[in-house]
Amino acid sequence: MENSKHNLEESINLKFFLTLFEPVRFELVKHLADGKERSIKEIAENFPQDRSVISRHLEQLQTQGIVVKEKRSRHTFYTLDCELITQHVEKTAKSLRDLMNIHTTD
Repeated sequence: MENSKHNLEESINLKFFLTLFEPVRFELVKHLADGKERSIKEIAENFPQDRSVISRHLEQLQTQGIVVKEKRSRHTFYTLDCELITQHVEKTAKSLRDLMNIHTTD
């Protein structure tokens, strides 16, 4: 049982998913899901939280590669890395399927 718990933890990038699915950050992800680049100002205008709070959430998303940050002059722009998110979800799904198949054949 302990070995399967270890395998499960290795199969899932928990920090990535905790970052992605934190409620405010997930709302930010949904807001950016159309693939358009937006400035921090444009993003923050759509949320009740202070701009500095939104900025900190975006930094967390960037740390996990969920959003791409680009500075131009005095402005900061963000885009969602849809491909990276999809890769993480697909890899996790495959790992979970493989892990469950191992347990169903034991």
